[in-house]
Amino acid sequence: MLLGRILNFVATWSWAIVIVVFLVYFLFTVRALGFGRAVRNVFSLGTPLVILMIALVVVTLLNAIIFVEPTEIGVTISLPSAGGIRERPLRSGLHLKLPFLEEVVRYPISTQNFTLATVEDNTAGSAENGAVVARTSDGQEVTIESTTIFRIDPDQVIRLHIDWQNRYIEDFVRPVLRGIIRSQASQYKADEINSSRRLDLERDMDVQVRELFRQRGLEVDRFILRSIMFTPEYAASIEAKQVALQAIIQRENEAEQKRRAAQGDADAATINAEGNAAVIRTIAQADADAVRLRGQAEADALRKIGEVVKSDPNLITYHYIDKLGPDIRVMLVPNNVPYLLPLPSLDGTSTITGTGSLNATPQPTSNPLTPTPLGTPTPMAGAGLPTLFLTSAASPTPTATPAR
Repeated sequence: MLLGRILNFVATWSWAIVIVVFLVYFLFTVRALGFGRAVRNVFSLGTPLVILMIALVVVTLLNAIIFVEPTEIGVTISLPSAGGIRERPLRSGLHLKLPFLEEVVRYPISTQNFTLATVEDNTAGSAENGAVVARTSDGQEVTIESTTIFRIDPDQVIRLHIDWQNRYIEDFVRPVLRGIIRSQASQYKADEINSSRRLDLERDMDVQVRELFRQRGLEVDRFILRSIMFTPEYAASIEAKQVALQAIIQRENEAEQKRRAAQGDADAATINAEGNAAVIRTIAQADADAVRLRGQAEADALRKIGEVVKSDPNLITYHYIDKLGPDIRVMLVPNNVPYLLPLPSLDGTSTITGTGSLNATPQPTSNPLTPTPLGTPTPMAGAGLPTLFLTSAASPTPTATPAR
């Protein structure tokens, strides 16, 4: 672009200098020689004609040089070429063309975007590029805003020039986009467009836009659905539906929380019951083990006692005497027959029966039933019998009885 401006500047000033020189020469010639002679001198082979030829050469050379910017590509319209156009486009850089016989039409190859939206947001800021009003398959009216990001395919720029020239935005891009948006929106219901299927709608539109643009020498980088707006009535119904759905979800969440709390209580009760049962089982097992150990110990003790008694039967007699009440004191005097306990009689005397006989007469008292004072031994004797003395704090009368 800078080189182009320089060339245009040089060409313009070259013509300006030529014109100024001719005017000055013509005016001086008119003053000196008159008008007619001045006209003849201007068209003679003098200095002015040389200056004019130099200017023409400079302008011609400048017209033969063309510089294409990196963001542009050029289509050469050529009178000598077949079909009036060169087969190859001019890429960025410095090129030569036939002066006055060829013209270069420049097209941008940088990324462009075209927006269909409200007047203040669309590409051209005009009603023609406004949002697309379409109807869904269930008859709902929707307003769709979109942006298409695309660029010219450098290899297809000649075809684009032949088909559309610089009118490709107004005559191709805009009507194709509006038609695709309307046709694809009619394939979906309103609630589908307002749901996750909006991505499907955008993807379908993107596929169709890419294919149609590619056929006309345009490459689509991305198709974007900016917004989908419904009528106020339908939007209000959707909002009411969402509010009701949210209330249902909230109630379900509350019910779920209650179910979880109840389940937690039930689990806690189960765990407590299992813990109590485990404690009871442990205690019962411990008691059973203790009983079993005590029984085993007693069995072992009885077995040992049996073994001892078997070897010494008198041990039974010893334990019998040892187990008597603590208030009965028995003294045995060894003899041939062991008498242990006296048997009292109704007349106040104690009679001992056994192998021999013994009558023990208590000390005389005023009452025959008066007991012998505590601590006074009652002798029990008999021929060939052992003597046994027994006193008892609990018995009123000392007694003696023979061993059986």
